[in-house]
Parts: sequence; structure tokens; C-alpha cells
Amino acid sequence: MPKASRIVCLALASVLVALVAAPARAAFSDGATDGEDSRSRLDLASVLRTDTGEKMKFEITTHERFKSRQLDIESDRFFMIGFDLDRRASDARPFERCIFVFYAGRLRWAATDCGRAFITSGLASKPSGKKIVFTANMGRVGVYLRDHEWAAFSFWRGSPCARLCIDSIPNREPLFLRDFTPPEIVFAPPKLLTTTQTSWSFPVEFTVKDPKGSGVANWTLHAMNYGYTGWTEAATGTGGGPQSVPFDAVEGATYKFYVSASDQQGNAKDGGVRTVVVPYDDDNAPGLTTSSVTTLADDTAYGGGLTVLADGSASYSFYEGSPGSCPPIWLIGPGDGDWTIRISWNVTQEATVSAASIPDGPRKVLWTTNSCGFQYTVQLISGTSVAIDAVADEVV
Repeated sequence: MPKASRIVCLALASVLVALVAAPARAAFSDGATDGEDSRSRLDLASVLRTDTGEKMKFEITTHERFKSRQLDIESDRFFMIGFDLDRRASDARPFERCIFVFYAGRLRWAATDCGRAFITSGLASKPSGKKIVFTANMGRVGVYLRDHEWAAFSFWRGSPCARLCIDSIPNREPLFLRDFTPPEIVFAPPKLLTTTQTSWSFPVEFTVKDPKGSGVANWTLHAMNYGYTGWTEAATGTGGGPQSVPFDAVEGATYKFYVSASDQQGNAKDGGVRTVVVPYDDDNAPGLTTSSVTTLADDTAYGGGLTVLADGSASYSFYEGSPGSCPPIWLIGPGDGDWTIRISWNVTQEATVSAASIPDGPRKVLWTTNSCGFQYTVQLISGTSVAIDAVADEVV
């Protein structure tokens, strides 16, 4: 079926039922104009909808002048606003809410579920010979905060229309959209940067989308060096889809990020806060002291190199956390090999880890703890060698 024909069918399907039962957030504006394309005396020239809070105001203008008393719903002469709440393209009941504008002692409007049941009503006005104006409460009509499509119609039976003449704005699909749903934000960075990255300059990746909505208008990436700075705008952009924002981090810092976005109709959303821990490279760990270690260049390593412990006399010591706090601490390196290491801290505490318990591959977490410590020392106790790539602690 041609789209223009479907518009007419949408109206007729609702009106044929309605005639039986018809009675004897931030401001938003949308609408359109229409040419002289109907023989109807109510040929539509324009429609304008303005929403303020829960109230929606409609202004319907025709090409020809008409008298209020001519809007006789029993004679098939009236205006209608149809609201499609389920937005299905193929639907036996195209509109779930209808507002009819007619004359019954004075100009009135009545909202129904398109004929099956009366919902609410009010008065309309005619400020000029070609214009009808009325205001309805979206909550009472049942369309507030519900995404919907809508269209305006006029119906006229009589000269020069021997049969019923119908005009609509818009004349073809898509209908007008009233969007109450903010964009969707997909943002799930790894908490530990080394999970995916080899440098502390890295892309922050996320997706902003507005399916079946008015479309993403703009987004902002917010960032904070936690414990040192407040929130800043790291980047802004327009439009939806996957985004990748280059970000220069400080080695050893803990960052908080969140994304905010707005759509074309002003619906806004702040996404959840995500934490990214940026490790220290192996040769820049705080309080670093080593004994009998060697360095090895490696493109797959964080910072491009590794610190290698090849025998029991080698040691790698660093400071993380503090005696008074217990932040998460990570020791990072390749998981390959046949090594076993001992990590000791606070003089009497220690842990043993073997390569057999670590997946092969670069930048794996060799060991993690929330123990309250300060100076940690790594030693090889068996195997040919072990490599340290980075150490990290989370600012909490």
C-alpha cells in the first residue's frame, strides 16, 4: 500500500469506530505546513504542537475560512489528532489515542481511545476564520512520557465532497515523533588499563544511540583524576554511533569517567561512572629498587619493555598503597613460562604464585591483593625467569 494511502487508512480505521461513541518536560514544538491538496473545505494549511510540562497546545489552520458550527461530528465534519503509542507499521488499530475537535453548543475537543472509551475533554477556541486552538493535558490523555507518533487530520462530507474528504499533516510517513526517551549510552571500559592497552595515552571508547528516537544531538565525555581534580569535559561531539576519544592520562592515576548525552528533543541522560586504573610502567614504579634484573624490549608490553628476574638472587621492590589504607594492588606481567614467585610485604606477610595459574599472554594480572601494605618485594623461587610489566593501585 502506498504510504500516502496508509495515512488515510490510519485515520479511517480510527474514525469509523470513533463515530459510534463520539459525544452529541522543557518546551517542545513541532509541526508542518501543507499545500492546497484537498477539495475539503477543511483543507489543512498547517499544524503546530507546542508542549510545556504536561500540556500540549495544538494550532490547526486551514486554507479556507470556516464557521465553528460547520464542525458537526455527526455529519463527518471535524478535526482529529491521532496518537500512535505502539508505533507498529502494520497495525489493525493504528492509533491508540484520538482527540476530536467539533462543535456542540460551542467548540470542544474530546479524547478517547479512538472510539472505544471516553477519556477526557475540554474547550477549543477559534482566534481567526481559519484557525482552531486547544490545549490538552498529556497525562490525562494518556500520552505523557510515552514515546509516540502523531498526525493531524480534517474530515469533511458535503459540497464539494460528495464522499468523505480527508486531509492530513503529514501527508505521508513518517508521522511526527514525540520522543520522551533519552539516548542509550554503552560504556564499559576495562577497569585496569593494561587489559587492553600498552600505553597510558589511550582511546576512551563508548557508543551513544537513540533507537526509534529523535536522534542523538550531542554527547560529552566527563573525566576526573580521582583524588586530585574535579570533573572536566574531556571531549564533546554531535551525533550518535561509536565514539573514540584520545585521552592522555597520568601514569599511576585512577580516573573516573562518565558520558552524558541529549537527543534532538532535549531528553538528556548521564551514564554511569566508570573507573579506569592507569598502572605504573615496570621501570617507573613508586619506590622502585631492583637487584640482579635485566630489561627486555617488547612491543606487546605496557610501556614497550619488561623487567626480567632470571634467578633467585634477583628482586623487584616497589611501594604501593600505605600502611593506613588497603587499596586494590595489581602486579602485571606476561603469563607465559614455568616460573614460581614469592611476593612479600610488611616483613612477615607473603604470597606464592606460579605461572600454571596464570593464562598465557601479555599484560596479565600475576597477583592482586587488598592487603594493607606499603613495600612489596617480588622474587623468583623456581623456573627459568619471570617478567614484570607494570604495577598498579587504585585510589580509593
